[in-house]
Amino acid sequence: MLAETNTAAIVGIAIPAVIILGLIVIGVSALKSPRKDVGSLDPRAVKKDEARRRADEARKLAEQEPAAPASALATREPGEVAVPEAPVPDVYAPEITVPPDPVEVGIERRRVLNRMAIAGSGLGLLALGGASVAFLIPPPPKGFGGKIVVSTPLDEIKASIEDNQTPFYAPEAKTWIELYEPSDEAIAETTYPAIWGAVQETGVMPLYQKCPHLGCKVPFCDTSQWFECPCHGSQYNAAGEKKGGPAPRGMDRFEFELDNGLLVIDTGKLVEGPPVGTDTTGQVAEGPHCV
Repeated sequence: MLAETNTAAIVGIAIPAVIILGLIVIGVSALKSPRKDVGSLDPRAVKKDEARRRADEARKLAEQEPAAPASALATREPGEVAVPEAPVPDVYAPEITVPPDPVEVGIERRRVLNRMAIAGSGLGLLALGGASVAFLIPPPPKGFGGKIVVSTPLDEIKASIEDNQTPFYAPEAKTWIELYEPSDEAIAETTYPAIWGAVQETGVMPLYQKCPHLGCKVPFCDTSQWFECPCHGSQYNAAGEKKGGPAPRGMDRFEFELDNGLLVIDTGKLVEGPPVGTDTTGQVAEGPHCV
């Protein structure tokens, strides 16, 4: 039961988490650079083109300046000293620094802040969704209403019943534990199908202490060796099968199992008592009745 509850909790938390993460991804994608209209240019591209155009114009102007004639040295007069011409300096395109556009800077800043806000909101919603799902899933019951391990080993329980001729009482499970020896196993299996496997394995029958009539606690009568309700006189044999009184059926019982020599009684799974007239043991009153 606990494993099934944990699996349901994991699935219940995982599904909202996936949905919220998907919404975050869609929101972040929507905040990417705005789509430009067909035929329009980005301002940054326009500025780069303008800088490139200016550089080309400066280069053309430099190329148009007159250069020293190449035949100057060949046509000088005899005895004239050749004076080397000054080298023509190379003209480089000026480096143009384009200042950042304050509008673009503002857009990028807002875009980052929007993405941070969406991410924070998504994480908050994810945490809230997980907490809500965890709150809606009930925790496994503790104590009566769930599985209860009887601390006394089964062998000691059986020995106590045989020595004292009294059923063993497990107060934490509100349950009487009695030895069970049916006169006909085929009839017993048909009568108690929900717990028959555990009964065969352990040889005991766990009986809920509550009377099916009006809910009184049913004690065990040592003289008659029956369970006898002091409130309205309902009587049951040692197997909890009704023998007399106003009760509508036999005593209820719980599903149970044996785990490493200890009885584990599932008080959350009640098995209604057998109908009136059921008698799988043939036990008669062994002495005076207490009620």
